[in-house]
Amino acid sequence: MTLKITEILAQKTHGKSYRAQKFSYDNVGLPEGETDKTETRSFQGRGETQKNSSAIDLRDKMKRLRECDPLVNLFLDGSRHVFKIDDVAYGDRIYPILAGQIAVACCQLQNKRIHCQSLERKLVVVIPDQAFPNFGREKEKLRELCDFFNKNSGLQRLGYSISDVLMYSPKRGENYEKLQNRAIAKVQDLMIETEQKTVFKLVEQKLVGNAHYLLKDGSLEYNTRYRSGSSDENAIRDAYRHVIGVSKSFNPEGCGDGKDKARGVEIADLPLFHRTPVAHYYNSHQNENVHFGVWYLRVRDRSRTPGPLDGVVKVEKIMTDEEQKMGALDSNSVDNLCAHLLNLRTPTCYGVDRRWANHLYPVYLAERYAKSRYLSPAVFLQLF
Repeated sequence: MTLKITEILAQKTHGKSYRAQKFSYDNVGLPEGETDKTETRSFQGRGETQKNSSAIDLRDKMKRLRECDPLVNLFLDGSRHVFKIDDVAYGDRIYPILAGQIAVACCQLQNKRIHCQSLERKLVVVIPDQAFPNFGREKEKLRELCDFFNKNSGLQRLGYSISDVLMYSPKRGENYEKLQNRAIAKVQDLMIETEQKTVFKLVEQKLVGNAHYLLKDGSLEYNTRYRSGSSDENAIRDAYRHVIGVSKSFNPEGCGDGKDKARGVEIADLPLFHRTPVAHYYNSHQNENVHFGVWYLRVRDRSRTPGPLDGVVKVEKIMTDEEQKMGALDSNSVDNLCAHLLNLRTPTCYGVDRRWANHLYPVYLAERYAKSRYLSPAVFLQLF
């Protein structure tokens, strides 16, 4: 008889399965530790070559570049969908067992058409480290468990496989919700790692360069450490030389100017097709040797959006070694990037996505494509 993955897990790790109800964490946000912790940023001053003190008008440049080939023509989005599949007891404590789907898609804009350039899909299981209480050979044990799942659970017959078994580390006294968050964070980390691998692969294939920028949906700050390969800062800066991060949401009160002055009102009051001056930051809790230029760009008219920050995106670029020495990005290059981004904003996804005002249309399509590659929740949960 073919066993379910939860049954195999309980047998192979000597745990007690409670056959708990399976459900989706579809509406669960990022767990603690994965959100935008702007309080860890260290402000280094203005981050561009021109000393702008007010919003920069990009309307003329936007019009001049409208008929040019897009400078930003690769769009990377990572997505994850996490499910609770069981509760398993080890010793006198019950731990949540999770499974997740990860999809990382890169879409390319060519001749006014968009197509998939790269797609990575993964199915993962997340277990507590109490499943293997005797430390040593954890990676090999996880690999052996993954192989056993794939050989004995009927996955091969259905044409699917588990790519990774991840392990989270509970701390004494943590409640059940905190354990769930730790497990979800493991899936999030693997998604980020998969995004990083995709960036390095596209750079190696010479698809990213001076005339072909890659836009990564979301912040770059969690991509400054290439976990599955080189962690050398020069390699990171080289790989991300022509990559920008564009975030649809951000904390305006955490975007200070180094003088304890919040920038929320300045950002909310940005006129249409204007940007803020670039600020120079590094994240003191992550990698102090990788610095960022960060600015804000209004892509929708404030009078037509539901809130003051709707229609504004945050843009980030990792400074190259030369830029970091100067402490500044080239202002003209920043203006060109912004003008090209503004020309990517239409058509919109109005009425389809509540975040429509902050979406750039190719990013929206890349996100939709990544999520379209998921198995349906009903099919996915039946695997377990």
